[in-house]
Amino acid sequence: MSVHVFNDGMWTRRVAIVLAVAVLGYGIACCFGLVNVPFGPLIVKRMDPEWIFFPEGGDPLVVRVGFTWPEDGQCLGQFRVSFDESATRIRVGTVVSRQVFGPCAGVGTLNNKAWTDLRLSSPPGDRTFVRDRDGARLPIVDSAFIRGPVRRAA
Repeated sequence: MSVHVFNDGMWTRRVAIVLAVAVLGYGIACCFGLVNVPFGPLIVKRMDPEWIFFPEGGDPLVVRVGFTWPEDGQCLGQFRVSFDESATRIRVGTVVSRQVFGPCAGVGTLNNKAWTDLRLSSPPGDRTFVRDRDGARLPIVDSAFIRGPVRRAA
């Protein structure tokens, strides 16, 4: 009694088909931004935080840090910001953009502003938000500021 593991090249064809489907699936996922492309240059930019926004009806520990972003869009998860909390203030560090060259699931920007979330250990309460680099107080803005001026058709 003999056992044949490889049957007339059938195993080789199956492996080739599985590899082709995996490569094709990965390529499609990269095109739609479902995965970061692990090749190409890493683009790092640093921006100063400029505004603070409290999202309505959301988690009271999450605030949004806004900054000027002149590009048309951004990738999800592209921005990171560090911070330090004390009893009286929250020091917000530099916003860092890390993007690998290639496609991503882009989201738009509005009025050259972009935002990233900051998760605090306790609600902000009466604490002030200051920029870590120079100690400048960061203004708290509302949703009208985010939307910007309304343009009416003539």
